[in-house]
Amino acid sequence: MKSLLSSVLDFWEAMGPERIRQYNNTLAQKAASMLAEKWNTGLLSHADMFGPMVLIRLPEVLLDCVTQGGKEEAVKAHAEMVQAKLHYEFSIEVPVKLIQGKLHTRISAHVYNQLSDYTKLCNAILIMADDALNNPSAYDTYKHYR
Repeated sequence: MKSLLSSVLDFWEAMGPERIRQYNNTLAQKAASMLAEKWNTGLLSHADMFGPMVLIRLPEVLLDCVTQGGKEEAVKAHAEMVQAKLHYEFSIEVPVKLIQGKLHTRISAHVYNQLSDYTKLCNAILIMADDALNNPSAYDTYKHYR
């Protein structure tokens, strides 16, 4: 019986490490560009610098929401609130970080990912941003994640 590790190594060898790296990098760049465009934000740096991992700025309205319109100074806990909401309410596991006073998410691409995985993230963030804009009680949906 073949071990799981042997199967993984066989797959890696059959596909070729360069082909896998190219797929991962290309997917990450496509996904990052799509997310930044749909969210009307940007990347922390040029996508070519990231390889299979890219940091994308989240819509400003999310930080405004979790800091209660700027009443609180933005801290790591605010990023964790957004990350927890994505996890518990949308079943999405993605890091959310506070970098240079802005919320960012870090996506990573692997051979088992497809662009549709990032579309799910895109839609979740758009739903959260819309709620933050249009629901005066939106903060209440985050505070229990603090």
